[in-house]
Amino acid sequence: LSMKRFTLISLLVLLVVLVIAVFPVSAQLGDSDVSSFTVQNVSGGNATVTVSFIAEDGTVFTAPTLNDLGGGVTNPFTLVDGASQQVFVPNIPAAQLPSGRYSVLISADAQVVAQAGLAGTGTTRFSGSYVGFDSGSTPVYMPTINFNYYGWYSMISVQNVGNDVTDITMTITCNAATPFQGTLTADDVPAMASVTWPLKSVTPTGFTSSTVCEGSAVIESTGQPIVAVNKNNQPAVGATNSFEAASSGADKLYIPNLQKNYSSWNSALTIQKLTAGNTTVTVEYSDGDPDDTCNL
Repeated sequence: LSMKRFTLISLLVLLVVLVIAVFPVSAQLGDSDVSSFTVQNVSGGNATVTVSFIAEDGTVFTAPTLNDLGGGVTNPFTLVDGASQQVFVPNIPAAQLPSGRYSVLISADAQVVAQAGLAGTGTTRFSGSYVGFDSGSTPVYMPTINFNYYGWYSMISVQNVGNDVTDITMTITCNAATPFQGTLTADDVPAMASVTWPLKSVTPTGFTSSTVCEGSAVIESTGQPIVAVNKNNQPAVGATNSFEAASSGADKLYIPNLQKNYSSWNSALTIQKLTAGNTTVTVEYSDGDPDDTCNL
């Protein structure tokens, strides 16, 4: 892959087809996990799009060997301005893409955006979606991390979007009267490959299986840019929240939608502080309710 020839959207996708034959169920959301992703051309002209799948060991599956994305979609494919194309990953012939867990690189000769969806199927069902990334950084920040917190666990996937292998470390800081930390590490993650930590079956160093943690994380690599997503899930009932890590912070942020008992919907807002020292955070609401403040 010549990364200099294309405008790149790096999209992190988890895929497990026939998961029982590949990964233990404890390493996934459901009994079997499947992915889809949608690419939209936003360039103002035509775009030729090539999809590459990168296995966790760094093996690349791409055109011309991988030329069939299923459902009549070729690889590469062309999009006119504003058009989109969905790829349902289980439809890709197994002879071209074996069952497994992959990250995805979407390369185009014009500007595109992408969104991925992950569904865990079986006796308990999960679903979540997240947008693709056009670049990475190190460190990146994950405001919400759960371990055994009212039955919630995080499943964090980190993709190395650099040109060389890298070591990746995630440091979790748990909210408590006396904050405490846990760590997870992965060595020699290949370029464009990803590592996944399902916390329902992986215990961070510094935790035990009975640890209860609601916190946040800093994820960093040894010199290569990374991106990350969290499929926060409640295994007992199949609830899922999916969101992306942030590459930086700001002193003013905007949340487009918060709900309190709106048709039985409620929101949770988590704020992570990135720098040393204390600060007071003020949350202002558009409906005129009194501000909330907290000291971090």
